[in-house]
Amino acid sequence: MDGNAGSNAKLDGVSFEGLSWFLQTNVDYTIKEGISIMTSNSKVLRAGIAALAATTLSVISSFAYAAADPAVRATHQIVESIGLKGCKIGDDDAAFQRLFGGTSANGHLISEAKGVEAATTHGKIVSLIFHFSSSSFGVFDGETLMGIGRQSSPEDVIRTYGKPESLQDGPGPLTSATSWKQELSIRYWSKGLTFTFWDGRLADIRVYQVKSIE
Repeated sequence: MDGNAGSNAKLDGVSFEGLSWFLQTNVDYTIKEGISIMTSNSKVLRAGIAALAATTLSVISSFAYAAADPAVRATHQIVESIGLKGCKIGDDDAAFQRLFGGTSANGHLISEAKGVEAATTHGKIVSLIFHFSSSSFGVFDGETLMGIGRQSSPEDVIRTYGKPESLQDGPGPLTSATSWKQELSIRYWSKGLTFTFWDGRLADIRVYQVKSIE
């Protein structure tokens, strides 16, 4: 790589800057917790190192999809339970508006043109909704780190993320006075991630703080 490429260099379409942010976000906690329990006991130390290595490998593997076909990568990568780079769960209203513009009213931040909205509590983002098939919003230019986006099916989601922690099927938005779209919600509470489909098409992806399913 050219030494003058700068901090925003890319390998196969994956931004080094973005990879660094994701690694830091997901691995820092594991490192701190691992160090706090590693004592002079060599068995504990070895177990801690192994766990850290496994976590790091899992995080890096999430970027394999990006390297495989960079030409089709979306602008934004959605991170489960976190959100986006520059607009995360726990950020203030200003973070959303810097990235998407839009309006603010009654605890909601809305950018119709960019296909995204957020719910806020006390000025902090508590959930993000990325729209893909709404008549009221544009199509969000993004997908999850594992490649789930506008063209994905319910089967793609389950194949990628595993058995849902909640699966709800029923009537969705009205299409006329007497008919409606069939809605399917696939929820992963422990990942802070929900996928909603209307008539088999991805309607939205929702990101929120991890919830216990106990």
